[in-house]
Amino acid sequence: MIGIKEIDDIAVFDFELTSETIEKLMDGIQQLVVRNPEAKMFVYFSSTGGSLAHAQILLDYLNKVQNNVFLAAFHQISSAAFKIFVDFRGEKMVMPYCFATVHEGTKELISRELKDRESFDYFMYTDIMEEMSADMGLFYKKHLTDDELLKICNGKDVYLNTKRLRDILDEDKN
Repeated sequence: MIGIKEIDDIAVFDFELTSETIEKLMDGIQQLVVRNPEAKMFVYFSSTGGSLAHAQILLDYLNKVQNNVFLAAFHQISSAAFKIFVDFRGEKMVMPYCFATVHEGTKELISRELKDRESFDYFMYTDIMEEMSADMGLFYKKHLTDDELLKICNGKDVYLNTKRLRDILDEDKN
């Protein structure tokens, strides 16, 4: 684990994943790295989730600067935030009292709201959701137990406590 003397800056990210919120975090990290390429930022990370597209942008950036970031999950890392945290390749830890909510997504809900099934919007949305579902399926198979996968397949949310999150990190190290 990282020592306090090795930290050059601290950030708290406790927001939904949107273009504005991820840009603010990325800007803060980038400013630190420009000042000192060897600098390390301790990022307290909590989010209810948000856009998987925005999550992927943030994950790509964090992995690019992984030597400059220590990610500490606190409170909750749910939905797309869970994917960011687990797939981040740098140093990370789960703080006490942290939990995650994992679910399949909102494909069915949004698909029902798109009334015109012949529209371009419906086609694009369902096509993108099919691709996303396949990607998330592979991700879930890698990190979740058979019982947890079964719950997700049955449309239920899966709740992971601090111990389970730490177990997932330990499994990734092996």
